[in-house]
Amino acid sequence: MKVDKEFLKKHQFWLLLGLAVLLWLIGLGMVFMSLAPKVALVTTDYAKSDDEYSSPDAPSKDPKSAAARSWQKEPKNASFLTEWDERKKVYLKRKNEVWDTAWKTQDDLMTWPGELAGELKDASFGDPIRPNSIQTYKGDPYHSQFASLDAFLAWQRSEPVYFPISYDKAVLGERTWKEDPSPEECWLAQEDLWVRREIFKVLMAALKSMGTFKEVVPFRNAGALAGGSALDAVFRKDPQSAPLFKERPKPADVVKGLLFRNHSWEIELFLEKDPTTQNNLQVSGKSTIRNINSYGRSMALVNGGQGLQLRVRQGERTSALTPLIGQLLPVNGMTTFEKSSQSKEVDLRNDFELEEVFSPATSPIKRLEHLEVGPTALSSRLVAVAELGMNRLAPQEKKEETPAGAAGGFGAAGAGGGMAGKGERD
Repeated sequence: MKVDKEFLKKHQFWLLLGLAVLLWLIGLGMVFMSLAPKVALVTTDYAKSDDEYSSPDAPSKDPKSAAARSWQKEPKNASFLTEWDERKKVYLKRKNEVWDTAWKTQDDLMTWPGELAGELKDASFGDPIRPNSIQTYKGDPYHSQFASLDAFLAWQRSEPVYFPISYDKAVLGERTWKEDPSPEECWLAQEDLWVRREIFKVLMAALKSMGTFKEVVPFRNAGALAGGSALDAVFRKDPQSAPLFKERPKPADVVKGLLFRNHSWEIELFLEKDPTTQNNLQVSGKSTIRNINSYGRSMALVNGGQGLQLRVRQGERTSALTPLIGQLLPVNGMTTFEKSSQSKEVDLRNDFELEEVFSPATSPIKRLEHLEVGPTALSSRLVAVAELGMNRLAPQEKKEETPAGAAGGFGAAGAGGGMAGKGERD
């Protein structure tokens, strides 16, 4: 048989296309033929499983009908969700505990003065206030909240307020009522007070955080660090875990040595027996303080005629140590306490915290000059986002003027205009 090579070269595209289509059809047929037995097997297994969980006495043969579905058996028995129900109870209990704790942190946030404290205790923001209560509120009860810093902060703790920042009374935001305020104005006045009060508390928390020393615990084994602070107390109390910690070097007549650091100071605190009591300890005068300021500043132990004040804390109980009075300490400069300090309120045998008590002269925040609440408190970059407006470069929209008598006379037009104005205000 003679093959025409010229014909093959001329029509090779169409010949190859026809061959490709033929091979594709053959492959497709093989796929369908090979999957058919597997599909049939899966279909049979599904039908068998469906029969096992369907009642033979179903009133309808149609499996999709409501009558047939009501006769179907439930594959899950009563004990199927027992473990999940137990888990649900545990997590629900924990969720309620977390919510309760979070709510208690806000329990004293919305306060009212005088008799309104009981009247509006469970009120929601914006609830109506009786006229008689408003008359009472705008007088002495409202102004009594600004009589002192304790009153402004609604302070109820046993320890005194710690706020060494100087401020002008205007930052408290006290208002003067010329006319009887509306209920909404009363709520807004209290809200302004609550917000300013929380800002003061944030500043107090910041000062406390900056003044609190962190104890430096030397570990024998670096692997003990994996437990973190959560296991620290356990390791200290467990005799078998005690070797995980190294004892700090200390003088012979000292019972215990502790190392504390904050942003500026490193304190080697030595505890010795209190000669006035049998069991308690006192801070030894051999304790040392070193300047470790990260900015390389020389730190003074005397500011405004007062020495550096430290105190120890256990919960809400505090005890002030003897003020440290000395000269200017350069970076890495060190001096001793020189005088011992007894602690009657705090048991130094147990764990305690060491804090630096700032004065107006040593406080990192010296003065609160101005306090803005509301839109004026936003920075310029946020005002553009918070207050959206029309693009001033966009073409102005043309308003169509309606003739006065077009809608049934002046009265009808006036009524229509009034409704439109209300809609715009809403």
